[in-house]
Amino acid sequence: MMALKMGASWRSSFAVIACVICLWSTLPVVWTVTTSNSSYNSIGVNYGQLSSSLPSPLKVVQIIVQSTSIRKLKLYDANPSIIEGFSNTGIELIVGITNNQIAGMVDPNVAMVWVSQNVGAYLPATKITTICVGNEVLTSGDWQLISHLVPVMENLHIALVDLKLDDQVKVSTPHSCSVLSVSFPPSAGTFRPELSQYFIKPLLSFLSRTNSPFMVNVYPYFAYRNNYSDISLAYALFLPNSGVTDPSTGMIYSNLFGAQLDAFYSAMEKLNCTDVLVGVSETGWPSQGDPNEPGVSIQNAMTYNKNLIYYIATNPGTPLRPRRPINTFIFSLFNENLKLGPTSERNFGLFNTDGTEVYDLGLTTPSSSPSTTNSNTSVQGSKNGSNSGIHGGSSQVWCIAKPGMTASVLGAAISYACGEGGANCSAIQPSGSCFYPNDVASHASFAFNAYYQMHGRNTWNCNFDNSAMISTSDPSKFIIFCKILCFF
Repeated sequence: MMALKMGASWRSSFAVIACVICLWSTLPVVWTVTTSNSSYNSIGVNYGQLSSSLPSPLKVVQIIVQSTSIRKLKLYDANPSIIEGFSNTGIELIVGITNNQIAGMVDPNVAMVWVSQNVGAYLPATKITTICVGNEVLTSGDWQLISHLVPVMENLHIALVDLKLDDQVKVSTPHSCSVLSVSFPPSAGTFRPELSQYFIKPLLSFLSRTNSPFMVNVYPYFAYRNNYSDISLAYALFLPNSGVTDPSTGMIYSNLFGAQLDAFYSAMEKLNCTDVLVGVSETGWPSQGDPNEPGVSIQNAMTYNKNLIYYIATNPGTPLRPRRPINTFIFSLFNENLKLGPTSERNFGLFNTDGTEVYDLGLTTPSSSPSTTNSNTSVQGSKNGSNSGIHGGSSQVWCIAKPGMTASVLGAAISYACGEGGANCSAIQPSGSCFYPNDVASHASFAFNAYYQMHGRNTWNCNFDNSAMISTSDPSKFIIFCKILCFF
């Protein structure tokens, strides 16, 4: 393999490439990202059960534990068979209280019994981390239910405090994007006035006091489906695009997901709340739909979820909240044939009910059965002319700095990749695991590859004013240097 910098030793050159390789190669299968706040910076999956042919809870445990790299699940209820089934597995669970259970928990005693029976009884064997109270309650239209939400959350938290579990288990509630009256541009994000003062403001106060996330169900797919003439498919799928500029802040958004999150951050800031993290309780893309549903295909579903996983793993945050972790749950574990609505509603699943993958997302471990779905590299279903590629080439390609480039050229390219480009370059900071070898070419190769992998591995993602090149040589035999120089 060609050295990263003319005159650099072969050992240093291969070490930095190997570091880049081993960092990227683990991303498809390592779904929990270790950071200073790792509980809020990882990918999980929603385990919905609206299907007539789901595998048994025991079978699901076997699929998850033995055949996948998934380590976090979100439930919509507190099914004892599921909770007990995941005991001593290390899998983190979010358990749920259904909307029709909320009214009964206005009584603190009922809340205490529920927490004791559905949380306390399973800890610590089952790693329950959060109680989700209802789903999209604030947009349910049931004002009595809405008025019960925060008091019930308070009762559940008090029960956790009494049981000395409040440090382990948080309480939150998921919202739809419809809680916003304005969502574009992101800086104009505003909560609906009928909800803002009397319901959302007390909720934010509770979340701030208990260090719990504001959870939202964010679906770029639905925004694209409803506005495909105005929103590019590439923008919705985390693919290369010209971006969207917020006229008020001048910030450039390279993907719709980040823009949607910043609309919530803006709305929260208007209520003087700046210390609560936004977590994504649901997001995903359907693999099948009706003929009148644009952008629906297996390829687009795979593109969205793969790029989402990498986006979260690189921890870019959002333009308004850079480097803030985003705890995210993909919807959903299985296709659910009992869900109402268009065909797309029943086809968000990552797995078929027989345990095979709907498409190859890199979830299954080497010992498990291969996916039966061909990983096509085209984006399908666009009605606006966008047809960008999915990870446009082989997975065994890397973007590195061309040898002989001047420090000033590489420095400017690094600034773009790690700044506006959104690449996570913390590892090449002075205290980072890949700071050494400490030369501009090595750092440029790390930054270029981080940007290249994040934005789809297309040839146009590896240019940087002609200072970068794609390498197809496999340096995996030098990974030992990565372990020595970048991790220990």
